[in-house]
Amino acid sequence: MGDALRRSRRLVLFGLLGVACALVGMLPPLAHGGRLTLQNLWATPTTSEAQMPIVFLPFSQYQLDLVAGTILIGSALAGIATRIAASRVVHADSRARLATLIGLLVAQLAAFVQTAIAVGRGLGHPAGVVRLVDDSLVYLVAVSVWIVLLIALGAVVFRLLARPGGSGAVVAVALASVTLGPWIVGFVRPVGSFSTPGFGVFVAAWLPGIAVGAAIGAAGLRSWHRIVGAVVALVVLWAGTAALSGIVAAAGSRALLRLPDELAQMVGLVFRSDVTGASLRLAGVAAATGVVALVVRQVVGRRPGRREARP
Repeated sequence: MGDALRRSRRLVLFGLLGVACALVGMLPPLAHGGRLTLQNLWATPTTSEAQMPIVFLPFSQYQLDLVAGTILIGSALAGIATRIAASRVVHADSRARLATLIGLLVAQLAAFVQTAIAVGRGLGHPAGVVRLVDDSLVYLVAVSVWIVLLIALGAVVFRLLARPGGSGAVVAVALASVTLGPWIVGFVRPVGSFSTPGFGVFVAAWLPGIAVGAAIGAAGLRSWHRIVGAVVALVVLWAGTAALSGIVAAAGSRALLRLPDELAQMVGLVFRSDVTGASLRLAGVAAATGVVALVVRQVVGRRPGRREARP
């Protein structure tokens, strides 16, 4: 009876850990009041964000990268926290990881539902009521689908980070790091503002690459699985960052949304520009950081004290 109660309490704590990490992921918009940004298709005229409802998630075609960060960073934090906690808690097993995942998903889905209902009401589509199919409904459904896909991807990121193993975890860190830059910018720049403090720009430009490189160094390259994982992580960071830039550019170009050929051409230009510029530099930072981390790990591992401590 006592053991069963302790196990139940442990599972509840792991579930609360998932909820807490999800909320940490949502901190960028919530730290600035959680007000929804002004919407182009709002049913009633609004001129100030103070008139907009409070929501848990950013909901705008101009903030697809920020909402990606709020979901994926929270999922990655939950995976890392679960990995650490499970290694330190006696008898922590797959049920503990499942409890964290359930807590994470419940929090993220609840935030999505609350946000979607608030936006739907403002657009003239109360929950469960569809009067006609118009641009506002298409917008509501499109952004909602994007968020649901992100929550599903976040569950994959969580699973790769929470379970033992190195190669999958490195790829998961890269997936989350694609959105780390927008997440940081959203944290230091108030919603609706177009100016970002210089320090925030600096950190957002460098930290994603450093995070991936550190993950590569922590996992090591002791097997071909981990070597492949490191290469895939670099490619994900490189191409994923450019792809996200293209998606955000496409979603934010209202004039081209009805012109698919011109829209595809613009997305291609943005992707090519980013994949040979900022994203390539970011992957280079990750590779350099990974090399430094591997060298440091090798040097530390060769210390006499380390050899004596080994059985």
